[in-house]
Amino acid sequence: MVLVLTVVFCAKVLHDPIYYAIYDEGHYLSLAGAFTEVDGPGLFSNFTLAHYPSNIRGYVFPFILHIIQLLGGGAAFGDIPYTAFKIYIAINCAMLSCLITILLPRMFGVKLSGIFGIVRNLFLSLLLFIFWRGFLYDALTDFWAVFFVFVAVTFLRQALRPPFALPSFLYMLAAGICSYAAYNIRTIYLFSVIALVIVCCFFSLRKGEKGLRRIEFRKLTVCLLALVIGFCLVGVPQGIINENKTGNFDIMVQNRGLFAQQLIWGLSYTRYETYTGHDGYEPEYYREPELEDPQINYVNDIGEKLQAIEPSDDNVKAGTIGYFVKVCVKHPFDVCAIYWSHFINLITATRGTSYIANFRSIEPLILIILSILLWLIWLLSVIQQKNNRKNNGKNNENAQNWLFWVIPTISVLAILPGAIEQRFGVPLYLLLYSYLCYKADYAGIRAYFKKYKLTIIIGGAVLFAFWFTQMAQTVWQADLTLS
Repeated sequence: MVLVLTVVFCAKVLHDPIYYAIYDEGHYLSLAGAFTEVDGPGLFSNFTLAHYPSNIRGYVFPFILHIIQLLGGGAAFGDIPYTAFKIYIAINCAMLSCLITILLPRMFGVKLSGIFGIVRNLFLSLLLFIFWRGFLYDALTDFWAVFFVFVAVTFLRQALRPPFALPSFLYMLAAGICSYAAYNIRTIYLFSVIALVIVCCFFSLRKGEKGLRRIEFRKLTVCLLALVIGFCLVGVPQGIINENKTGNFDIMVQNRGLFAQQLIWGLSYTRYETYTGHDGYEPEYYREPELEDPQINYVNDIGEKLQAIEPSDDNVKAGTIGYFVKVCVKHPFDVCAIYWSHFINLITATRGTSYIANFRSIEPLILIILSILLWLIWLLSVIQQKNNRKNNGKNNENAQNWLFWVIPTISVLAILPGAIEQRFGVPLYLLLYSYLCYKADYAGIRAYFKKYKLTIIIGGAVLFAFWFTQMAQTVWQADLTLS
């Protein structure tokens, strides 16, 4: 199944003859080339960390791209016949196929078998293809970071299964390695690493006498030790890079200034997208040289006004975390309104790619309607299952699964204060689609709908109208920006 899905995903893009690496893609590819000596005997000879130019971008993703370039015979992604790009697409699609057939079912505690399992996997594949097909050939970090997070969660689940022995230590070691890779690729996933530690601690509790819970200190200590060893092991190269740049050995990515800037951007902009300027005359993956101003910023009028009436001073400078906190403390309700808009935009997919070739296509309208309908079905399913558990008793297994789902989700929520891009919500969409494919009880939903038909129709219509209106305004604003 993994092989079949990989071939299907690859077929969409592997035959296309030209690829231009632009914007963030081009930046990551330039970082990938920095792992070699400039004056070495060959383009990819004499590997070194000393020439890596950035301590605000983690090394893991550029290093992966470097390996792919090696496998492609030393040809950069933008070169024809771009063998490295084909390899990247194949690996990307195989990674997504593993998510669909292995990692996501295990996240939901589902064992797939027979024709019914194949149909559910194909349905999940169809949803991902409809909403995220363009992201398969963008050399960006999001799917890679999410992949490592889900692998880390899978290893954690394996490690916490009894009996606790050497394999559990190795699973936790692997979880630490994958969690650092996810964090290094996208630093916002540090919150997922913290959540992973908390979940590990929770499952190291067991019932003692009289129903009380007590910690199995030996198991917890060994688990956390293995996790820290794996985390630090993969962080050593980053520490060497930071030492070359700052003189201090530190395995953490040094992007604190970027985090503060993201918070300020989040006050000013509801959403951010990148425009490649084709307007539908060429396929999206035909990239031209960079535009003078490819940024499409969806300005938030409330946030702009807040910053206008709260000027910086000598004590609190603009563009700092202190200034952000000042605005939040003085105008909490306005900031909540801004972040509510961020949340709606984050959970509503509007484009099938991170680089927009045609703003005036009908695709955003279709994807917005589909996104809203999928979330409404999820909401109805959750209400139906909650009502079912209330009548039939608590489902402990499902409650435990929710804890594992929190690990990737917490980082999505942590990014809400920043300038939102659709790709930031990848973990949330993966969990939504997987829930609808693996966990939703459609027979129960149908019976529940028949029982409360009028209430569901009226409530759903109101939610849909509110949701669609807000997202339509966002798309309309983008069209005005380009007019």
